[in-house]
Amino acid sequence: MLSLCEKPFVAFSGGKDSTVVSHLVRKIRPDILHVFYDYRGCNHLETETFLERCIEGGMNLLRYSQPSHIDVFKETGLIRHHTHRHSREYRKRVIARPWRELLKEYGFDGSFTGLRARESGGRLSLLRSMGKKFFNKKDQMWQFMPLGWWSTEEIWMFIDATGVDYNTLYDTKLKFIDRLDHESRVSNWTLTTKINEGQIFWTKYFHLDLYHHLIRELPEAGLYV
Repeated sequence: MLSLCEKPFVAFSGGKDSTVVSHLVRKIRPDILHVFYDYRGCNHLETETFLERCIEGGMNLLRYSQPSHIDVFKETGLIRHHTHRHSREYRKRVIARPWRELLKEYGFDGSFTGLRARESGGRLSLLRSMGKKFFNKKDQMWQFMPLGWWSTEEIWMFIDATGVDYNTLYDTKLKFIDRLDHESRVSNWTLTTKINEGQIFWTKYFHLDLYHHLIRELPEAGLYV
């Protein structure tokens, strides 16, 4: 895969899947750049600590600054009208637009991600139609999903077997959530596309101080708990 591109990067979220991808790719190219979407103060403390450990361990990490999710919702009012249409707008603001800006600024020609088929129907369809490796004509770059057909069980078995360091936020959440639940996420603590599926509840349950900050900024968020 690496031989197909000159300037690849690893899309690194600090989650278990991108952590495993990083470990596999760095076996071949230790200095490959990792890009972390930095949502300005919306990252979990455990994620911040994990990023520090990654850098200390030699990871070449770029923290790509992005608008705060709270600011996005303040500007668009998505918290009040989280319909499919608004969900698409949300994705455009926090995923699609930053992605294209990143590619334009750095000129990458290949990306490694931890996307897996079991995470969503959309990802399953993508892997079925394109496979784990394909050339994205729109972005003019190779896209690699080496874990595409891995199960959540296999991800954790790999981490256990290799001793790879991982985000300890999983340990906090997984005291209460099945460790093999593929819905367990370590994304930022504010508002994600999982807003209707308990994201804010977990913020309140595990990080009450952050939840109170969120409610002060966006009182409507309390409707989703």
